[in-house]
Amino acid sequence: MAVDPVIHAHMAYLVQCEKKDLEVAEKLEEDIALWKKRVGLARERGEDELAEQARERALALIAERRALQTRLDMIANEKDILRRESRRPHGRELEYAEELLRRWQESGLVDPEKAALDEEFDKLDSEQALAELHEEIVGTLDDDSLANEVVLSDPDALGSPEPDDLR
Repeated sequence: MAVDPVIHAHMAYLVQCEKKDLEVAEKLEEDIALWKKRVGLARERGEDELAEQARERALALIAERRALQTRLDMIANEKDILRRESRRPHGRELEYAEELLRRWQESGLVDPEKAALDEEFDKLDSEQALAELHEEIVGTLDDDSLANEVVLSDPDALGSPEPDDLR
């Protein structure tokens, strides 16, 4: 199945965006760590105003990281959709499959509707044969002579000693 060029181009674009966003995310992580460290250093020196400015900068970077993560999640979802879409038959592949099915049905080799009916009939036939066999077995067991023969041929029915009793 050929890949749709539009899907292919869009996927390539998404991969590029994702790569750039991942690089930005890596840089953001470094910057967040740096600004958190600056908050700690400013507090150690007792510079509350400087610590608050560093804290605000760190919070702004964290918010930016959240927005970037949301964008990365959206890219991942869109890539999944494109993958599924690229696997679906479309255009000529779908027409070809429909034509192939039509020719197959016209050839008389297999008719899906007839095959389903034949399967149901086969199932009913096997159930009927099983019911008849069951009736035969139950009918023969009702005969006392056969029942006695079955019981007498059973070693447990004769009261034969168990291997443990022979000791």
